[in-house]
Order: sequence, then structure tokens, then C-alpha cells
Amino acid sequence: FPTYGWDNEYGIMKMQVPAFEATKYKITNRDFYEFVKIGGYGKRTLWTDEGWQWVQYRQAVHPSFWVCHKRCKSGCGSDLASYSHCTLDTSVSNGSTSNEDCIYRYRAVYDVIEMPWDWPVDVNYHEAKAYCTWKGADYRLPTEGEYYRMRNEEPPTTDFECDPICSSEMNCNINLQYGSSTPVNFYPPNSLGIYDTCGNVWEWIEDHFNGLPGYQSNYLYDDFSSPCFDGRHTMIKGGSWISTGDEASRFSRFAFRRHFFQHLGFRMVRSLSNEPTPVRLCKAPAYVNNGSEFKVVGADPDQCYISTTNIQMKYEEEDVCEKIVKKQMGIDVDYGCPLVSYCEKIISDSGMKTSNAIVFGCGPGYTAFLLAKTFQNVVGVDYSGRLIAAANEFQSKGYSVWGEGEEETTFNLPLEDVSTDNVVFKQLSWTPNEIAGYDIILFHSLDRLMEPKGWLLKLWECINPNGLLVFSSSHKWKPPILKDYIAEWFDLINETVISNELVSSWQLKRD
Repeated sequence: FPTYGWDNEYGIMKMQVPAFEATKYKITNRDFYEFVKIGGYGKRTLWTDEGWQWVQYRQAVHPSFWVCHKRCKSGCGSDLASYSHCTLDTSVSNGSTSNEDCIYRYRAVYDVIEMPWDWPVDVNYHEAKAYCTWKGADYRLPTEGEYYRMRNEEPPTTDFECDPICSSEMNCNINLQYGSSTPVNFYPPNSLGIYDTCGNVWEWIEDHFNGLPGYQSNYLYDDFSSPCFDGRHTMIKGGSWISTGDEASRFSRFAFRRHFFQHLGFRMVRSLSNEPTPVRLCKAPAYVNNGSEFKVVGADPDQCYISTTNIQMKYEEEDVCEKIVKKQMGIDVDYGCPLVSYCEKIISDSGMKTSNAIVFGCGPGYTAFLLAKTFQNVVGVDYSGRLIAAANEFQSKGYSVWGEGEEETTFNLPLEDVSTDNVVFKQLSWTPNEIAGYDIILFHSLDRLMEPKGWLLKLWECINPNGLLVFSSSHKWKPPILKDYIAEWFDLINETVISNELVSSWQLKRD
């Protein structure tokens, strides 16, 4: 299709969607008010475990864009933690203050206005799920497959106007048409009699965010989609009144953490067959998704879980990470010392500065701790949260314990050989602009990255003039291969083999 799309929107997936029924309108403020009136926010049985944790933390009693006079917690952080939007003076409200409906107003972009009862309610996933549970055990949110079935559009073609955002007649509330939501029956229904399948507010979907079959990350924005294929990000579809461009496209696939609520609503569906709900949940390592159980009405747990298409997440699995820890910190392992000695010799021979060092793919941190004996400040970076946690544990305790029972192993940091006070560890899925000004870059993780090209093309921005760039990797990354990515900025100065790892060193080209 001849318009822009994000990497997660490419690919083709076909599925059978069993018969179901759906509410023709998105749930409105008026609909949701009934849930609020019966004290739905205080009924534990209506909420998932994760949802109830959110209720308790936020002390929520109504949707976040609703305003009352009870000084409800607004959920802001930092200096605004004590701020409340709910400071209405009910003595000057329009209409009788004895009418309970007058308690609530709506916080729009610029003003607090009378409650627009026929606008779609703005809620997070937890609130939407609780409402469905309150309505009945069979009710749930649509799946991605069901959502496309509700749109009832012709298959996509290369015709530019087959996408609403490209059409000369926008028959939906997108692209800032009004600067706000609109009544759920403001636009005519589609051929199935369903309203607002495009625009007004986004729709929560039951599916977890994941790549389509054949997913490939794009090196220009490697961290846009793939870090969210973790089972903690739930899909949203359809765009909202403020959506433009790709966000308003029929092909858009976006997701947020389940506590997000801005311009987000929902409709309910109910299966009409005994076939499993066609939902795709994301199977990711427990360290990423906390190992929490996730349930969807009618789903078959043996079929609905799909492995994450982010292959880097395998480095959050405990056994995989333990092998990396053992490789650096195990008994009789001395890989870090010869590698760092190699770097230090080049630095000494060339008279380079020793102020700032960074280790990409630092793992449990051993080489970062060794470099800290020579450099004033060292940063260790890794994509893996579990490995960064291990590095922080070695830094604070001097050891890290892996496995259980007879399989338990304690790895110790040889404190006499390292420095720990001047090291900082960061979990990063990308190289931000703040990573700059380094005298040495030691790059360990090329073999662990899903899209190494994006990282390699940023290195020239991170290093100081006359700085040293060192790669330590498998023999796949020979200098001729690396030159395809970095020869525009770097010259090769040396290559060798250390402990079966191919090591090459580079410096910025001189003008």
C-alpha cells in the first residue's frame, strides 16, 4: 500500500473468526455512569489482579477525565503528586445540585464542561474489562480479528483511497475534525450497522501487541515496536479524533500499557459459538511480564499464546542469562581480563584520554568493572533487564546467586581486581542522543541484537575524537563485514582473537 507504515504493520495474517455479536456503539459516559453509581471501582470481584492493583494505587473512583468535587487523586507524579482535578464548586453548577448527574463534569482539552453523556467514555483497559465483567460473564473486548470483521471493509488494494485517511470524504471523527470526541451516533453506521469503527476514540482490543508473521524490525527505529512485544502491552485499534496520518490508517497497529487511558474507549462483544476466542496473547519471559496469568473469556490457553517476535527477549530467560554470567564470572573464566588488557595497551601506547568509557552489551558487568580501574567514569549498557539486574547485584553485594536447590550457583566478583563505585548500569533498547562523549566504546553484544545495523550507525556520534572503538564478537563479525556499516566514519587499526572471540579495534577517521 502506497503510504507510510510502521514495521509491526507489515506482514499478512489470516484467521477464522467465529460468530460473535458486538455493541453497535462504543460505551458512552452515560453507560459507564451506571457502573460508577453501583460502586464498581470498589468491587474487587470485577477486576483482574493487575486491574485491582491499579485501582488501589490510583485510589480511582471514576474515569480520569471525569471531574467531581471530592478531591480525587489525579494520578500525576513528582511535584504534582498531591494535585487534584476534582475541585468543582457544586454551588455554581448548572442545574440542581440535588441531581446526582450534576456531580460530574468532563475535563476536555481546554475546559471543564458539562458531562457529554453521549460521547464515548475514556478509560483504560482495566476499567473496560471491569465493566465487561459487571455486564456479564460472557462479555469481553473484541479481538484484533473481530475488530477487522466489524470494520467490514474490502480487502486492501493499491488504490490510494481504500484507506479512510486518504479518502476525500472522511466519514469519521479523525484528523482533528472537531478537536474533541463526538456523540457515538454522530456519524452513520457501516454496512453491518456498527458505529465508530474508525475514529472518535481508540478501541481497546484483547490481543497483546506482537509482530505479524514474518516480522522484521527496522534499523531506523528498532525500539519502536519490538520492546513492546512483552505481554504487558495491549493493542488499541481504530484511531481517535486526534489521530492523523498512520495512526488513523486502517492498517495501524498500536499498543499501550494497560493503565493508559487518553482518547481510549471500548465496545463489548460476546461469542455466539463454542469455538475458542480468536485472541493472540504474547508469550514472553517471566522476567519481562512478571509471570502474571492473563485470561480472556473463551480463549484456549493452549492455543492463544504466541511466542514474542522480539528475538532479543530470549536474553531475559534465566537459563540463557546464567550462561552469560558463567561465561564472564565463572570459575577459571578469564575472558574479561585479557580483553581489557588489550584495550588498555592500545590506550597506553596512543596516549588516549581515560575519562569516560561505555560497554555495550555489558551483561553482568565484569568488563565494565575492570575498565573502571582505568577510567574515571564507566557506563554499562544492556538490552536485557535480567542481566542489568545481575550487574547491579554484583555492584552492591559482590556476588549473584543463580538457580535453586542443588542447581544453585553463587558467582563472585573478584573485588581486588575491579572498581565498582564509578560504574553506572543502564537498560537501553536503543542508543539515545545522551550517549555521547566517550573515550572508549567496548561493544560486546552484536551477536545478541535483532537489528545491529541501527546500533552500529550511531557509534560515530557517541565517541570522542581519537577515541577507541573495540568490538568483541563471534567470527561472524569480521572487519570486512563491519566496514559495510561503519567504514564511512571509522578506520580499522587492529584485529586479533581473544578467548575464541574475534576482537577488532577502530578509530574515527581524521579530517
